[in-house]
Amino acid sequence: MPPLKVVEQKIQDAIYFKKLQPALREYLTKLREDAYIDIKPGFVDTGASPNETKPVFTAAAVQGAKKFKKKKKFLVF
Repeated sequence: MPPLKVVEQKIQDAIYFKKLQPALREYLTKLREDAYIDIKPGFVDTGASPNETKPVFTAAAVQGAKKFKKKKKFLVF
């Protein structure tokens, strides 16, 4: 049996990662719920959350977006 000094860091790392995994998974799920992620056909989303939502685009919104194009600004010295 190895002395405690030799295995102490390994024990601490094992306990730390055991507690870290659920907290990390919860944080990443929250980020996915707040983000807009579009999965293309043919790919599988293994980290999907049941609370994910996608924005709804309408034809009026797309036409309105074209109408309000940004104008280019030129700097004059």
